[in-house]
Amino acid sequence: MHCFSFAQDKKAKHVNYYKPVIAETKEISVDIQDAVSMVEFSKFKLRLTNKTNDYILYKPKESLFKLSSGDFVPEDKKTILIQPLDKESKVIDMKAGADKNAHVDNYTFLLGGLYKIVTNSPITEAPAFMLPAASNSFTAGNFTVELLSLSKKTGETSAKFKVTYSGKGAGLVDPKKLAVKVDTKTTPGQMFANDKKEKGMILYQGETDTFTASFHIEGKLVDMQFANMEIIWKDTFKDCQIVKLDETSIELVLDPGMTAGKNK
Repeated sequence: MHCFSFAQDKKAKHVNYYKPVIAETKEISVDIQDAVSMVEFSKFKLRLTNKTNDYILYKPKESLFKLSSGDFVPEDKKTILIQPLDKESKVIDMKAGADKNAHVDNYTFLLGGLYKIVTNSPITEAPAFMLPAASNSFTAGNFTVELLSLSKKTGETSAKFKVTYSGKGAGLVDPKKLAVKVDTKTTPGQMFANDKKEKGMILYQGETDTFTASFHIEGKLVDMQFANMEIIWKDTFKDCQIVKLDETSIELVLDPGMTAGKNK
């Protein structure tokens, strides 16, 4: 009886290590590293590289760990947004429970839940926004924007906004695209880019997020503390189509050498 308990305890503590895997589709590169499993769980580091000029969403809950003991949904609930031509990494894990046993030599990870947000959509025209504000909010198409705070100093102006999307597709908000127009001492209506390089965001119907616009202009050109300024939104707001991408099947294979070495 004592030997049986010892064997069971040893099995419970044993860790399987798997070989790294790289897979490619037309839209993404998939890199799986540091994959391990024990009796009650399996996990790995997933890196997704966006090869397109569109945004890609990944919903982990739509993937599957397919083991000989059954199919398991990842624990991770949070959607990952991958910027165009960028990459994101996340640890993906699942819990099997002692009665199901994730301690297997090989298994399949079915990578589902990938969506492309097509960005070559028409721009949602938005009215120029005065700073200081004549009104704290406006609506442009399916986007409602509200000014939350404003700071105007001689060399810096910063404005924080809340945006809510009411459309049925995906609302793309890219604050990097906006600019401010102001009459300087040398040029009427001169344009200055947003210095706050926040990443673009995707909103679904009813969702809300915030972003900040920040501008720095030399005092010899204009004193922003007293100047009237206009935010020009350009193509900050877009209603985008959502395209679901095909699932990708990825095989994880035991690394016998690493497994033996790590379990000494």
